[in-house]
Amino acid sequence: AQGAGTGATAGAVSGAATMSGPDLERARLRLEGSFELDEWKADGKVLRPPVVDGRFSVHDGMVTFMTLRKDLPVQETTVGFGTYFIDNQGYTYGYSYLETTRADANGVLSRRINPPTTFPLKLQWQGDVLMVIGQGADRRDYRVDGFNSPLGSNGDYRRWRRLR
Repeated sequence: AQGAGTGATAGAVSGAATMSGPDLERARLRLEGSFELDEWKADGKVLRPPVVDGRFSVHDGMVTFMTLRKDLPVQETTVGFGTYFIDNQGYTYGYSYLETTRADANGVLSRRINPPTTFPLKLQWQGDVLMVIGQGADRRDYRVDGFNSPLGSNGDYRRWRRLR
């Protein structure tokens, strides 16, 4: 399981110019905040709370992530935390810890701890929408009320609603 993004690991990202001044501060205000999972399209099914739940928070240099899926034969929870920074080159966040736990109907738990992950992203304004551009098909559109993040190339995504 990945964080808010697609799971791509560090590497050069092309496609957006550097940002400075008011545009950079506006980007920071758009990226930082707390978000609640509003919708998750997974394996062709559109899922909404209470079948899925999630939070993604970006505050004071720290990022936290949590999702819960109850639609699977084995309930799955993913939690993670790490750091981020925003500068004139873009937005980079990463998880120093990311764990997925599954519990089957008999209460048997399995746990997977992912290696540390970094997501280097470029920023580009398109009108009032902040495009956050990562590797491959990773394109997130941050709007005033939240953002969408694609999950791979098969059309799956997570839609996040801004809480504050």
